[in-house]
Amino acid sequence: MKKVFNVLASLVLGVCVLLLLAVFLVPALWGFNFHIILSGSMEPAIKTGAMTVTREIKPEEVQVGDIIGFKMENVDIPICHRVIEIVENEEGIGFLTKGDANAEPDDWIVRPESLMGKTVFHLPWLGYVAKFVRTPYGFGLLIGLPALLIVVLEIKNLFWPKPARRRRLRLLEKPSQFPAHLSVLIGLVLIGVLGGMMLGNHQERTLGSFARESEEDGQPVYVAERIIQNRGVLPLVICFYSEDKVGFSEKYFRLSPGEQKTVEITGDSAEAVIRTGGFLPLLPRENLYQLFAWNWRLAPFMAAAVWIFPLMLITLIVLRRLHPELKFTQRVKLMKRRLSYE
Repeated sequence: MKKVFNVLASLVLGVCVLLLLAVFLVPALWGFNFHIILSGSMEPAIKTGAMTVTREIKPEEVQVGDIIGFKMENVDIPICHRVIEIVENEEGIGFLTKGDANAEPDDWIVRPESLMGKTVFHLPWLGYVAKFVRTPYGFGLLIGLPALLIVVLEIKNLFWPKPARRRRLRLLEKPSQFPAHLSVLIGLVLIGVLGGMMLGNHQERTLGSFARESEEDGQPVYVAERIIQNRGVLPLVICFYSEDKVGFSEKYFRLSPGEQKTVEITGDSAEAVIRTGGFLPLLPRENLYQLFAWNWRLAPFMAAAVWIFPLMLITLIVLRRLHPELKFTQRVKLMKRRLSYE
């Protein structure tokens, strides 16, 4: 029964880790994006609750009939609709889209700067699971709980091993083997938990979704004042980053629990993407900001790994001291006795 439980727990943990990697890491490494479909506008082609996989594509490669993902002004959630017409005018190329289940085409034209990519395939119902994993409860239930059970069982086997069978001679017993993978497993769990906690504080929004439009020197400018508050029990380092021409009064700063700060954001485009991240202060603020600017999805896991890997190595050394393996000469003697016994 115990072996069956271990196998099932390992399978559940493996599936959840793969799902976590797919949601958080695959887009950053291979240029794919995952989107959760929460409406029925594309049924029956794409059902509600499905997860779509979108590949980055150039605007001139889009064809009529393709399902594309795009962002709209003042809307944070991406939209996936089918292209029914390619429009060309003095403003450039654009795409007229329509949901398969909608009676009328969309009342907007998708511009190239709003295009996120072409939907290559979708996975039914997986969107609900991915959305649940992104929540703190889902992450703890599907990732933390199976990992904790496996770690507890390994520790139990390490410090309270099963007694040997009476009919087996002590000379035939196997030498004590320290499970080296235990410290590695604990380290990976901690990296995943800490990284998932920090990644849960990350968000990506367009400037037009929260800024107001104003005029400055005859040019349209989007201005916003965002109030950032740390409602947790641990200090956080807040980072702001945008690849577009956006200015921040402060790009990164530290917030103690209960503290809040106002950040001024200005830009000349409503479609400018603003990324906000909250990190545990595991590294200096400058280093956290550099990681966040390099890759905002991988940064939380790398920040956690900088501390966890040395601790994992120290744990490995300490536990080896507590449970040393038999020396090589003892193993040779034991093997000779086994052969002579047989």
